Amino acid sequence: MLRPTQKQPSHMGNSPTSTKNPSSSQTAAFTMGKGKTKYTLLRKPSQDGELIELESNMSSQDEPVSKLTKPIKIGMWLLQIAILAVSFTLFIVSRSTVHNKTGTLEKLLEIATFCKYYLLKDKTAPALEKVGKISETITFNGTFDFPSVYRGYPNVDVDAAWKRITKVGPFSVTAEDIVKMGKSAEECSKLPEELGGGYMGTIEVFHQLHCLDMIRKYTYLDYYLPKNRDYWGDPLMRVHIAFLPSDHCIEMLRQVLMCNSDLGIITYNFVEIRPEAWPDFNTVHRCRNFEDVLDWYHERELHTTGSKSGTQITKTAGAFVVATPP
Repeated sequence: MLRPTQKQPSHMGNSPTSTKNPSSSQTAAFTMGKGKTKYTLLRKPSQDGELIELESNMSSQDEPVSKLTKPIKIGMWLLQIAILAVSFTLFIVSRSTVHNKTGTLEKLLEIATFCKYYLLKDKTAPALEKVGKISETITFNGTFDFPSVYRGYPNVDVDAAWKRITKVGPFSVTAEDIVKMGKSAEECSKLPEELGGGYMGTIEVFHQLHCLDMIRKYTYLDYYLPKNRDYWGDPLMRVHIAFLPSDHCIEMLRQVLMCNSDLGIITYNFVEIRPEAWPDFNTVHRCRNFEDVLDWYHERELHTTGSKSGTQITKTAGAFVVATPP
């Protein structure tokens, strides 16, 4: 350890203060030269390997604290902080590892896995962010004979239920939003100024539900075909109602399901009427509140005229036109 010595008498000069052998003496001073640091051997090392303590003194100053001890103290503080940080990190990692081993089911149920999408960043963003949050814990009803209003042979009530969640008009999207989505605003359909301007858009969930509804109608084609003969005059609607909706819609829903990759776990039960285990499809999920999403959208929905459906924007002079549907 280096410590400062008291100022030595002037008669010491530049010679050692003792002529004794340093290996056997208790104290010996060594002068490095005029104006340089002087080191004094306070005691010899013991057989146990005791550290040699040295004292340093600047011959031009009489300072009570050595400048050599300050970096050592700072270094010790930094070392202790580093050790504390490493220990805390190892503690957190160990806790996370234990949680992953023992709480797999809980982890899978709590983590919401869904497609990444661009959240609109316009003046309506706060409302959209609010309704877009996954905030509800819902148990799906997967019982085979569950009486849902959306299932069963077609009737007025079933059609009304599906229409409520699929028949929506467009809403306005800004050019900035389109660019952030990786698209060109110049190629998108513009809304007329009387509708507020901007560009025509909708939310994907409504198209996905529309596709599911088309597959449902195709399942009951004997019921719906006579009721939709007017669609045969429109080639695009003909594609949707005839044999191709299953290809388009099944492929779209396949991509959505694989993108989301639901990690919920299905358990099994033994039942009296079957020798094999039966899957329990009544699983717990974290969900958005669809009614909130629907309300939010209806507040911004544009009700247009001039088309068969009443929800499309007709082409105007000078509009950008693509050769075939995307």
